[in-house]
Amino acid sequence: MTSPLSPAPAGLRPAPARPDAVVMADGARFTVLTDRLIRMEHSRTGDFVDAATQLVVSRDLGPAPDFEVRRGEDRVEILTAHLHLTYQPSRGFSRSGLTVSLRTAVISPHGGAWRHGDTWDPEETYPTNLGGTRRTLDEVDGRARLDPGLLATHGIAVVDDSASLLLQRDEWVRPRPGADPVDGRTPDEDLYLFGYGQDYRGALRDFFALTGPTPLIPRALLGNWWSRFHKYSQTSYLALMDRFAAEELPFSVAVIDMDWHLVDIDPALGNGWTGYTWNTDLFPDPERFLAALHSRGLQVALNLHPAAGIRRHEAAYEPMMRRLGLDPASGDEIPFNIGDKDFTAAYLDHAHHPLEEQGVDFWWLDWQQGGVTDIPGLDPLWMLNHVHYLDSGRERTRTGADGRVERYRRRPITFSRFADASSHRTPIGFSGDTVITWDSLRFQPEFTATAANIGYYWWSNDIGGHMFGRCDDEMAARWVQLGCFSPINRLHSTDSVFNSKEPWRFSRDARATMNAHLRLRHRLVPYLYTWARRARTEGVGPVRPLYHDFPTQMGAYAHRTQFLFGDLVIVPVVHPQSVVHSMVEFQDGSTIAQASPPDMRLPISLGLSWPDRLADVAAPNSWDGRIAWTFEPLDSATFPAVDLARRAVAASPLHPAVFNAANEECVEAFLNRRLGYPAIVETVAKVMAAFDAPSTFDVDAVLGVETWARARAHELMGV
Repeated sequence: MTSPLSPAPAGLRPAPARPDAVVMADGARFTVLTDRLIRMEHSRTGDFVDAATQLVVSRDLGPAPDFEVRRGEDRVEILTAHLHLTYQPSRGFSRSGLTVSLRTAVISPHGGAWRHGDTWDPEETYPTNLGGTRRTLDEVDGRARLDPGLLATHGIAVVDDSASLLLQRDEWVRPRPGADPVDGRTPDEDLYLFGYGQDYRGALRDFFALTGPTPLIPRALLGNWWSRFHKYSQTSYLALMDRFAAEELPFSVAVIDMDWHLVDIDPALGNGWTGYTWNTDLFPDPERFLAALHSRGLQVALNLHPAAGIRRHEAAYEPMMRRLGLDPASGDEIPFNIGDKDFTAAYLDHAHHPLEEQGVDFWWLDWQQGGVTDIPGLDPLWMLNHVHYLDSGRERTRTGADGRVERYRRRPITFSRFADASSHRTPIGFSGDTVITWDSLRFQPEFTATAANIGYYWWSNDIGGHMFGRCDDEMAARWVQLGCFSPINRLHSTDSVFNSKEPWRFSRDARATMNAHLRLRHRLVPYLYTWARRARTEGVGPVRPLYHDFPTQMGAYAHRTQFLFGDLVIVPVVHPQSVVHSMVEFQDGSTIAQASPPDMRLPISLGLSWPDRLADVAAPNSWDGRIAWTFEPLDSATFPAVDLARRAVAASPLHPAVFNAANEECVEAFLNRRLGYPAIVETVAKVMAAFDAPSTFDVDAVLGVETWARARAHELMGV
């Protein structure tokens, strides 16, 4: 592994495609990387990029596939076994000038075609792209908008690499030729079209071949993590770890948040958010503290907010100033500048390496600032992740028991936020500060699994939630259950007596549940590590949505909170209670509700025994203690048919018959695999929109509109 601080040559890192995969066409270049993956470039100067970029590190994906090129007047067509690309040079890279269509069927009724400029709208009624991830969930309460991923029900996704910088042999970056000196942009385009239909595993496999594989993370990181934003002392932190051991609660990673360093500093120096110097009032002997954690079998990470640079109170200040040729007597701040190689070398050598020599295993990089560096177009978060990851795998020396100096490397690790589609190369990610609510928890399973759609497998969420919200024993227990089956199980909270996640702070039942799943997580480490190896060698996600493995089963798309953990199907409980099963509201304002234990054996047994009821099917509700029921509004986005039914009732006495008849025909078509699941509601809505209710309302009218609705549904479905 090459560190950006190494003396490697600074020339561009080559990443050419095979010559026989390339098709030239008047200012454009198309590279048929596979029969489902095509690179599409447009250059105003006729110069094209063959070097590696921040995202793409190899364009040799094996022998060029069989493909046909057809040329006509102002027309170039490329046909593979699966794709048909059409380009009109006179129109350039435009909606009318560049199109790609699939030659094979997909599950989406909205077709398998792409036009230049098509973008994914995550708010569309029937989403095509299945989503990817996002940089942070800071202060997001509930569902968050996701960026696009590689997988789509209509079979096509495009990755735009146009703004990506070029990668040098020494792992540093430089702007593309002709880049704007301010923002680094060029007028050229560099696009990768993935036309894999529902071959989702194939899309991810070739994505990793193009961008680099997912690394094999250290095994220890797959156990339980303890993390809390709290002013621990050396004594109190070790005492907490010993309490966990006494409770037989296993942990493998200890995270110390920002109060490990000097925080309460002279306001003239800043706010203390950034720091690199131990607070010896809290940690009087850092080396002994770190050694004590290691002796307890724990890897150690320190939190870091680097944006404010290095100031004169830091232990690293004087050596860094001298390294950079500056006068320490000036007291001037050393601005953080990850885009400057000299600063970066000094920053790592003097601010980080001494702490690593004391025993720090890896860093929690918490970058929340903007995206400007000295290198035009370079995202500082991307560079932080890149530099730290490579540096953590650098060659080191140590003295053995026999006094001999030996060289060794550690398996690299970065713990930071998602930067871009290349972030899978620098795991582990964290989601940002999650809000402690049921809505937030409800989104976590989908958010965690869907990141696999962009190859980002190793997520660390704030298990239990970080801030705001409220303390809820059941919610905390459910969240820890989710963490047990997450890629990384990191319990985290803010500095509040109400938020800490020690299991003994919760009710008896919640505590028992949390304890059981913390122990189960460590029994699952060998299993998860096996899947980590498969992620590295096969490109398959350890945690992934159901549709990765069941791409033709429409239920896999409908149940986004369920996911695969290895080859286990996980069905999280992400809502409070399931006691009230039906309610009838009367005109006088009263409501009759049916309440029963949340046990599916009850409706199943009733269906088998009706009108009788079987005895002792489930334990009845207990009414001799405190009970709290939480009622939440219907999620209309998840269940759009409910609003459609309501509109039918409000429209006319005959609209419900139209709704029911059209729905029955669509469901039958779906069961016979003639109609996609999302198209059921869409088709019913179109039938209702076309219906003009007659003025008469009798049995004959009902039967007539029902016949009409069924015929109209068949017409719309084409069956």
